[in-house]
Amino acid sequence: MQNLWNKILVVMLAAVLFAGIATIGVAEEPIKLGLAIPTQTTERWVRDAEFAQDYCEELGIDILVQYANDDASRQLSQCENLIAEGVDALIIGAVDSTSASSAVEMANSAGIPVVAYERIILNCEYDVLVQFDNFKVGAQQGQFVLENAPEGNYVILGGGPTDANSVVFHDGQMSAIQEAVDAGKINIVMDQYVPNWDPAEALSLMENALSVANNDIQGVIATNDGIAGACIEAMTAQGLTGVPISGQDVELAAIQRIKEGTQSMSIFKDTRQLSKAAVDLAVQLVNGEKIAYDSEIDNGSGTMIPTVSLEATVITADNLDVLIEAGYYTEEDMNF
Repeated sequence: MQNLWNKILVVMLAAVLFAGIATIGVAEEPIKLGLAIPTQTTERWVRDAEFAQDYCEELGIDILVQYANDDASRQLSQCENLIAEGVDALIIGAVDSTSASSAVEMANSAGIPVVAYERIILNCEYDVLVQFDNFKVGAQQGQFVLENAPEGNYVILGGGPTDANSVVFHDGQMSAIQEAVDAGKINIVMDQYVPNWDPAEALSLMENALSVANNDIQGVIATNDGIAGACIEAMTAQGLTGVPISGQDVELAAIQRIKEGTQSMSIFKDTRQLSKAAVDLAVQLVNGEKIAYDSEIDNGSGTMIPTVSLEATVITADNLDVLIEAGYYTEEDMNF
């Protein structure tokens, strides 16, 4: 009889223990990520956030998204709020590559892993940067315009001066055209960064460049599609057509211009893959897993930052189908 009661007691204790484990499992909250996006005024960044949200839903994890509308102070406050909300990891697409270091330092103090998203954050330590190979993107833009306008007057309009990537894009662009510049084949009429990547600012700069050059422009290196659209608007107003001009982000408005022949090319950066990589890295960091990366980058902090870099594709009128085949757009999306 004693043996029987001993067996019953063991079974009861096992049941209680199992119930306790099951209860703990049910009570666990899903991983919660914070995503700080620099702006909501550019199609590309809105799509990035949507891709991240969709992927997190697939994984069954939560993500809180904040848009800073190109205001560095606002982004810092938003990151502070995300940390207060108890996010397990923070993904930051920085408005200002320098001031964003304050957000990183707050996250570090709270023991929260940080993924820098597309834009390097300077002078601070964080876990990983995920980006496209932006030097190569700039080189692709410069090389394309050079091949289609090997001589003449050039205008170069870069991204926001507070975005460290703008310098990287510019370095890549110059790597492609510097030999022609040194040989006197290319004369750079204007080489300016565009505050906040703002098309209105780009329009004003392009109008000034056209005035200085008396509309004698043979090539335009525009660092993204918004800037390209502004340059095209300024040139069209002066009756100037057929000038090779670059872009980036394959915005639908840019695709329409490429179809019409006013914009020569754009760069396809499949941000679905970028957002997926950022979320995967954040989850791995939360789980204490070792992350894989392909290089390291010096951000001025004294510590090399692990970096994951993705490849981009040049899109012209000849290969627009790539965007449909990749599932980035549908035929209906591009049926202007």
